[in-house]
Amino acid sequence: MSETQTRRSALLSTIALLVLVAPAVLGLSLLALFLTGWVALAIPFLAAATVYLYRLAVLSSTSYEGRVVAREIGAAVLALAAGFGTWIALTVLGIATEVLPFIAEVKTYPYADEWGFGSIVLAVLVVPAAWWLLRRLADPDSHTRAE
Repeated sequence: MSETQTRRSALLSTIALLVLVAPAVLGLSLLALFLTGWVALAIPFLAAATVYLYRLAVLSSTSYEGRVVAREIGAAVLALAAGFGTWIALTVLGIATEVLPFIAEVKTYPYADEWGFGSIVLAVLVVPAAWWLLRRLADPDSHTRAE
């Protein structure tokens, strides 16, 4: 892969990852804002720093095996966090749009079950997509090397 193709691949992976993970970071920030107040403003910066440190750990590994282990385990952990954050974001959105109850009430919510199921399905679908994108972001030309 040429240098231009590698940069283009890394840029596209970064943009796709931002689009995929932005709702998760926003949802966790809103939840933290409700629970902790102003501390929630640090969550987007902490998320970006975590992804940067993950990429740095993968690229700074001296052995091929260490690089693969760091890439796979880091991507799996961060992808699970993205899935959980997506579920939280959809739950917060459901509460904000009054599809889900904030606290158990007598009032009925006719679409609460469907919303809950849909949010879980979407969160589960985010995990493999985030895993793949994180792996590509951390080591964009790993699939072209034979080491």
